[in-house]
Amino acid sequence: MRMNHRVAATAVLTVLMIVAVGLLRPTSGESGLGATRLWLEKVAWGPQFDFIIAGDSRIYRGVSPKTLGAELGGRVVANFGFSGLGYESAYLDAVEARLAPAALDPMILLGITPHSLTPVAVRRNGFLETSQEHPADRMLARQLAPLLRFVRPIQPVELVETYDSIRGQRKWYYQHFHADGWVASRKVPETPKEGLAAYKEEFAGNEVSPDIVAGLLTRVRQWTARGIRVFGFRPPTSKAMVDLEDSISGFDEPMFVRAFEEAGGVWLNIDQFAYHSYDSSHLDRDAAVSLSHDIARQILAATRGPAE
Repeated sequence: MRMNHRVAATAVLTVLMIVAVGLLRPTSGESGLGATRLWLEKVAWGPQFDFIIAGDSRIYRGVSPKTLGAELGGRVVANFGFSGLGYESAYLDAVEARLAPAALDPMILLGITPHSLTPVAVRRNGFLETSQEHPADRMLARQLAPLLRFVRPIQPVELVETYDSIRGQRKWYYQHFHADGWVASRKVPETPKEGLAAYKEEFAGNEVSPDIVAGLLTRVRQWTARGIRVFGFRPPTSKAMVDLEDSISGFDEPMFVRAFEEAGGVWLNIDQFAYHSYDSSHLDRDAAVSLSHDIARQILAATRGPAE
């Protein structure tokens, strides 16, 4: 009997400690669904949209489906971007599979970054990492994500951030994970040169692959032949990043644009330097909304009939 009491007391104490850890967790800049759950939800999405936005982190941080959909007459839009994304066949299959069969005028928007056309990106990226998990594990993780986010152990870095916050030196990375796939982001303070060194290292021995480009263009031809409108653009970033990418990535943008248009795609001429980046690579929340409005206007102009 005493053993049962001890077991019960231990269980109650454990639950109380878990709750205490969750309640005492240092304040985070993360809100919305949370990172883990958002990636799992994206992989679980079915054929329910009539407009899919595809690409890497410059896409999932840089384009708001809600804004785009409202500008385009209430289209059901999803941001299917993933970290480090490369345009390989499994991902392109998944993009098309998210389009609703009954969509009257299905559209795909491709965010073309030099990195998304490299061998490393097609071998190792957030989409493959999440989609290759066992389906049962993904389903369980989706269901438990809110609880696990609450009770996970406090990491040392969180304690350091709390100490920095007390001293008034906290660095905040605000990220709101929207259910439509957009991650509205900003940093305080900003880190205007942060991404440059990482990308310089990333392109070493990892330039844009002609085979990957050819595979993507083949898919654009197939989609347009099936009545899917395909749009492409180079996501805006900082001038320093564009200069770096153009000098070492092997990406020839004018040549790519010509080939993209010959394949049936519509290229959107977005001003690379008209939007604010907080880390030399990604757009902040307000810039992303502004970009989304501009993308929608260009799509409307491109799809407007002669009589309009």
